[in-house]
Amino acid sequence: MLRLGFDAKRAFHNRTGLGNYARTFLRNLVDFYPENEYHLFTPGLKPHANQLLSDNPFFSKPFHCHQDKSFLASWNRSFRMQGPLLANKIQLYHGLSNEVPMDLERLRGSVRSVVTVHDLIFLDLPSTYPLIDHWVYRFKTRRSLALADRIVAISESTRRQLLRYFPEHAHKIQVILQPCSPSYYKDLPTASSHPLAERPYWLSVGTVEKRKNLESVLHALHLAQPDKRLPLVVFGNTEQPYGKHCIQLAAILGLEVYWNPPKSPTTAIHSSEKVDLIDWYRHAQGLLYPSHMEGFGLPVAEAMLSRCPVITTRSSSMAEICGPNGLLVDSTLPGELHAAMTSLHNDPALSATLRQEGYLRAKSLIDPRMLTAQWMNLYQDLFTQ
Repeated sequence: MLRLGFDAKRAFHNRTGLGNYARTFLRNLVDFYPENEYHLFTPGLKPHANQLLSDNPFFSKPFHCHQDKSFLASWNRSFRMQGPLLANKIQLYHGLSNEVPMDLERLRGSVRSVVTVHDLIFLDLPSTYPLIDHWVYRFKTRRSLALADRIVAISESTRRQLLRYFPEHAHKIQVILQPCSPSYYKDLPTASSHPLAERPYWLSVGTVEKRKNLESVLHALHLAQPDKRLPLVVFGNTEQPYGKHCIQLAAILGLEVYWNPPKSPTTAIHSSEKVDLIDWYRHAQGLLYPSHMEGFGLPVAEAMLSRCPVITTRSSSMAEICGPNGLLVDSTLPGELHAAMTSLHNDPALSATLRQEGYLRAKSLIDPRMLTAQWMNLYQDLFTQ
């Protein structure tokens, strides 16, 4: 039995992105290796954060949740974890989101450590981050890479970033791909009751920010003749300035776009039931995901597991996940995106092939039992060195 500690802040406090990764990762560990003890360290939870636990038994064995409710909780998470780790006899500490505590240096030899690196986009595209965030991320990442006994990249693309910026750590780096939520691996009925189930539509999923490039999707849609345009369904928070810009642009271009969360009575998809994203994937004409850069590109994997054709970017990690089972375009050229959309819409045989072959590729590439076994082998290997 191993006593494993995890930086679980994102698991409890983030509803998307890194939070989804942490929750899926921890749940898989418990499902496949329940014999270990899993200690989760997090700043104190606010009432809304407890809602994230509805389908994750983080407060029951083999989990042990440790909340730091002090005023200095955020500082302690990054600089003062020596005490809690020793008090709980942690053998290995895993930073799930690009960092480990700075005082791990004092525990060398008694506590092994691993850090998951999702991406280094703050170095490749610094202008997309506030200056202070860029500085903090760079400092924490550089220090954490030096402290960690093992560095795990969630894609080959992220591994290449690490080698480019931090080649001195090449001997510590390996790749373990990111899994999807367990619900994506289940067989679900093909019937649907969502509002657009009987109409062809395009789908866009992910945070609506400049790097995700929704603007190119809107321009590509506008290139189609008005009578041949399909509606677009967007799942992603649009509260930031770029999201509001995209809403205005869609209106100016006269596009039929449905925004979730809903932004207005005329463009909202109304449903009394909780939206099932898998259902939207399964019945879409295709996922449009021309992001400029990703560490992994989770919506691409989710779509493939849901038998949804994918049109995405030929650079970064998305091409790595799709392989030959997606349509790849230049993220800077809406014309290429429009051409791929036209090909997919007009060729039912191509659509059927991408649905089936994409599903089989994703099912094999990111099988949760296989990926979790890779992690457990890594943990065990650290104790034999």
